Amino acid sequence: MRDPSRSGGGLLRFLNDSQGSAYWYLYMTPSGGHCVLTSYQWFDGHDSPADSQDPAQFFFCAPDFECFLYRFCLEDEIWFQAKHNRPMTAEQEEYLALALAARSQLQRALASRAGED
Repeated sequence: MRDPSRSGGGLLRFLNDSQGSAYWYLYMTPSGGHCVLTSYQWFDGHDSPADSQDPAQFFFCAPDFECFLYRFCLEDEIWFQAKHNRPMTAEQEEYLALALAARSQLQRALASRAGED
């Protein structure tokens, strides 16, 4: 699918969540670089130009495919360990602590903004 920013790159959808509520795309630049984007919309190249060409429909997810896969697997392992009440590795605990801290920071920032309105 063509790049919605019209920079000449391309998008390849490579993953859908099981409920169809999130989709991941590999964005490939004309110079050979890439990153992973996500969207709540399914784009397949046959969408209306108004929908599929809007860059605001996409969100940055990972700087490259390798980082995406690493994080995807790590988060899956964390979920499995938590679900089965099993101990996590030091790496998993560190990642989870950082993710929870980032979430708290984001929630505080959003609450602060809401108070400014």
